[in-house]
Amino acid sequence: MQIELSCEKCRSGVSIEGPPWPSSAPCECGATTPLAISDSLARGDAVDRCAVCGVDVFYLQKDFNRFLGISIVVVGILLYLLLRVPWGLVGLGGTWLVDLGLYFVVPWLTVCYKCRSLYRGFPRNPTHETFDLNVAEQFRV
Repeated sequence: MQIELSCEKCRSGVSIEGPPWPSSAPCECGATTPLAISDSLARGDAVDRCAVCGVDVFYLQKDFNRFLGISIVVVGILLYLLLRVPWGLVGLGGTWLVDLGLYFVVPWLTVCYKCRSLYRGFPRNPTHETFDLNVAEQFRV
């Protein structure tokens, strides 16, 4: 299990692994971010409260590289344009199948709405849903 957060001083990414979880997350710049680990996180259960900012509002997203995802779509479009109908449709359909297969293979990740900390490897909390713009607007800085 892993928590990835942004350093408050330099905004670089800091990753910590557990359990057991440390009481703070040290950054290469020398700053440390204090962590408030809930009982659920300490046991390795589902995420219920953010260890960084303390809020209890999260969303789920697939833990997939966005650049790679866009590249897959671009390859499908290029195959369609280069091969023309009907082979272009076969290439586009193949791209769709790759995307569909990745959807079922790539794990979910929990993200804090307020501080955008990432929680990898935790069991999925049934109360968390995918991204909701209305909820995100409440935490906009």
